[in-house]
Amino acid sequence: MARAPAPDELSSDQRTFLLYGPDDRCGHAFNTEAEVEAAWQRHRETLLAACPAGRRAWGWRIFDRPEIRWVDYQHERAINWRAGVLSAAERIELEAMWYRDFTRSQDLSAIPYELRRRWKMERRQQNRKERPPGTIAEEAESA
Repeated sequence: MARAPAPDELSSDQRTFLLYGPDDRCGHAFNTEAEVEAAWQRHRETLLAACPAGRRAWGWRIFDRPEIRWVDYQHERAINWRAGVLSAAERIELEAMWYRDFTRSQDLSAIPYELRRRWKMERRQQNRKERPPGTIAEEAESA
């Protein structure tokens, strides 16, 4: 039999509710919205620390930053990157991951379009630098 959580601890359902939002499994975890917000404020740091880089808990989106529109899980990281709410370490980690995906042409829709555009331009410039002199002019003449 599972033990009841201490008054300053979260039950499994309460934790799930604050991380992912209400659903059929844990919708009964709190009696009032005030309880939800109080639990969020009390456990905010611990819950945010459990989130992967670039992701945020449901409670953060509802209580801390409701102005940042949540679209879906796939685009959450890009939205948070664009909103400027990520730590420097998160930005570095995500941009490195996205660059790897970009160079492998994997899951490009999850990469912020600003980065995709910048990396495409950098790739074009690099390709131009690597061509032997006269190649660009010869291509233009043959077109």
